[in-house]
Amino acid sequence: MKMSNLIPTEQWIALEQELNERSGFNCCIIDEVGIRITAYRNWANPLCPKIRRDAKGLAEICAQVPSAIEALPLKRNEMRLTTCAAGLLVIAMPIFLGTDFVGYLGCCGLLPSGGRIDTLKVGLATGLSAQKIEQLSKGIERLNPKEIDAAGEYLKRRLEDILTRNKK
Repeated sequence: MKMSNLIPTEQWIALEQELNERSGFNCCIIDEVGIRITAYRNWANPLCPKIRRDAKGLAEICAQVPSAIEALPLKRNEMRLTTCAAGLLVIAMPIFLGTDFVGYLGCCGLLPSGGRIDTLKVGLATGLSAQKIEQLSKGIERLNPKEIDAAGEYLKRRLEDILTRNKK
């Protein structure tokens, strides 16, 4: 079974919206081959859309995230935590149906406490000046380890609810 067959796309979008409103993260549902299954976006910060609109920024920052996530051990009900090349937090919760891996629920765009934007990498990837990057990065929400764990636990509970309600 595929992610898009588990529940209707509208319900995945509603989940993405709920998680964005609750956490501030940009949230997305990603299938087993790494493709977003919805077009919903509500940016976590003003920097991310500037990175993604630039082909080089997209390739050098955002497109590297799936490789970083895949390098982590794949375990049921265990969030994967990393940062993108810009320094922003990425949480991915793998989704299994039985023993089959079918995709991820991913959230990104906030900073871990103590983290910082890699102005040099973002500048090289997008052509944005350090001053512009700093301006766009002001006010990006920071999460401490307990808040990150709480976000992961909430993602896990919501996915378990969906999977339990839609067992076939």
